Amino acid sequence: MISSIFERLTGQTGPDSASSRIRAMVRAEFALPDDTVVVVNELECSEPGCAPIHTAIFVFWPESVENYKLQRPMAEVEASDIQALALTRRQPNQKRSTTE
Repeated sequence: MISSIFERLTGQTGPDSASSRIRAMVRAEFALPDDTVVVVNELECSEPGCAPIHTAIFVFWPESVENYKLQRPMAEVEASDIQALALTRRQPNQKRSTTE
């Protein structure tokens, strides 16, 4: 609710709407069942070669977790980023960590 008020007052989207937008893209591009949990976070990184702020995406399955990292803030994530992740994706029972 606060993010929708923020959007109306400023015309900008906040982290909640960016997270929702990315979750929706992941669900659609990965063709996920409705009950699959998708978590999107924006994280800071101080390691060499790591973007100062990156987007972490987690897809939770009963026996595994898929995790992905995009080297950009959530507000800059585009559909093409999620499409690229989908191309590298394996089935849920094949654990894999993907970093772009």
